[in-house]
Amino acid sequence: AFTENVYTRFKSYGWNVINNIDGHNIQQIDKSIKAAIREKNKPTLLCMKTKIGFGSPNKQGTASVHGAPLGDEELSLARQNLKWNFKPFVIPKEIYDKWDCKTKGSRLEKSWNQMFNSYKKKYPKQFSELQRRKKSRIKSSIPKILMNFKVDKDKSIATRKCSQMVLERIGEHVPELIGGSADLKDSNLAYWSKSLPFMAKSYSGKYLHYGVREFAMSAISNGISLYGGFRPYASTFLIFSEYAKNGIRMSSIMHQPVIYIFTHDSIGLGEDGPTHQAVEQMNSLRLIPKMSLWRPADLTETAVSWNMMLHKQDGPSSIVLSRQSLPQIHRTEQQKKNITRGGYIIFEPKNKLNGIIISTGSELYISINAAKELEKDKIFVRVVSMPCIETFLTQSKSYRNKVLTDTKNILAVEAGVGDCWDKFIGKDGDKVVMTTFGLSAPGDDVMSYFGFSSKNIISRMKKLINKNRKK
Repeated sequence: AFTENVYTRFKSYGWNVINNIDGHNIQQIDKSIKAAIREKNKPTLLCMKTKIGFGSPNKQGTASVHGAPLGDEELSLARQNLKWNFKPFVIPKEIYDKWDCKTKGSRLEKSWNQMFNSYKKKYPKQFSELQRRKKSRIKSSIPKILMNFKVDKDKSIATRKCSQMVLERIGEHVPELIGGSADLKDSNLAYWSKSLPFMAKSYSGKYLHYGVREFAMSAISNGISLYGGFRPYASTFLIFSEYAKNGIRMSSIMHQPVIYIFTHDSIGLGEDGPTHQAVEQMNSLRLIPKMSLWRPADLTETAVSWNMMLHKQDGPSSIVLSRQSLPQIHRTEQQKKNITRGGYIIFEPKNKLNGIIISTGSELYISINAAKELEKDKIFVRVVSMPCIETFLTQSKSYRNKVLTDTKNILAVEAGVGDCWDKFIGKDGDKVVMTTFGLSAPGDDVMSYFGFSSKNIISRMKKLINKNRKK
């Protein structure tokens, strides 16, 4: 039985709560709604008592009403019991007339349009900005900033910090951004220097302190997105995406472009151990229809990832970021542009290919180093960075085939469960991925223990080439 005192719980939140309403009494319902409308400073919760299957003489108050139709015989009895003498789908004229709001709605719409046009003439600049936000258009300055982000090539930076650097640059240019963290502000770094908290006494801030409420955070983000005019984001550790999963899934079902910022992305976070080390989470997020998951390797890929997420309008995006510092990777201008394709060639040997390594995030620079070492042994391996599988799969077949040329020797390298890479490596390829939970130890030691090292990648690539050569 449900014994929680809902009335007391919501009163403790500071809500206006109206209790003990008979949910089958029209007068009580009407009175409570009018009382709720009169409350101008608090949200209102109406607590109504109802009986499931009300009016059904044999099934009222039973669980069978919830999961199955009443059936013709019981429906007939219910109609008699409720004195409802109308055929199915027939609405009596008296009720229809009471609920017919066409005239009222037309009048209200006309009044609204007049006010809106008056606002347009009086405040043209504000009107233009409002329309931009309502239509979810991103300012033209944003791609220019993010696609030309200045990088200190000698500086190693955690990609969670890279994300904060991006927010610092674009925060004032995207005033519709609003979001926060599930009690991990200083770990997720999903804020910038001018971020102000949203508080009961000040609604001007756009940083939300959600507390340890991952599901509520994602659900609230969906609500903000549905309302329109804002671009919500939510942040927590990747492992805690599990607590938010229902809300994340609803973002996809409702085609809402909520941005999810997930930090501490893998076993590379180190001593916090298996309880905090994400292993299967990237794979499960990639399974959600319409989700685009970006796992950048450095500042440049992080900036481009943010550009892509801000411009996506038909579903949610996730950006998965490291706790540990990562080196900056050199790219040509064309390679920078190709990041937007979700997958691109980041390292190309000068001789005929012997194989391909596909990698993401913190494993990318390790894979590049392995390819350079293999070159010394006359083994020529291309490295493909694939920060977003979903975006890569939308590219033309010719582009995909150009990046992943026809070879049996494809090795996928990512510090997570690797089922999502099977479509690329085929039955002849191989993968260096996680098949167990992690361990508590310094991050570099954990990564090396599970095979995410240049030495192991070199060994696995050589074994793969030799295996396929014998076939």
